[in-house]
Amino acid sequence: MREEDLRVLQVKVSRSQETLLEEIGASLCETEGFDLRTLSAAELRSRAERWLELREASFVQKICKEWNFSEKVKDPRYQDNVFLAGAIADLIAGLVTKVAPFTVAAFLVKRGLERLCR
Repeated sequence: MREEDLRVLQVKVSRSQETLLEEIGASLCETEGFDLRTLSAAELRSRAERWLELREASFVQKICKEWNFSEKVKDPRYQDNVFLAGAIADLIAGLVTKVAPFTVAAFLVKRGLERLCR
């Protein structure tokens, strides 16, 4: 992974879940032509949550089943949330449009992949 990507991921992983949801919501709204100045942070988070819920099955398939998260997480490299978010971003890049994979990956890591892959 490039140094620049690592720096971006470090920043993303350091953000709160709420902030990451707002970023996801803002990305979605911008691509749909909404004026972000008219939307509250709560509205952005709500849009992001709905978008994530619609993609949850795809995330489970790709991360939990195909990538075999329960085995991968045993690897010490994946104990580092930045490294883990980078791996997840690579996995989901083809599944997410309108939103940066790094942002979605950081959110999923922060929320807990164990929760997603139960």
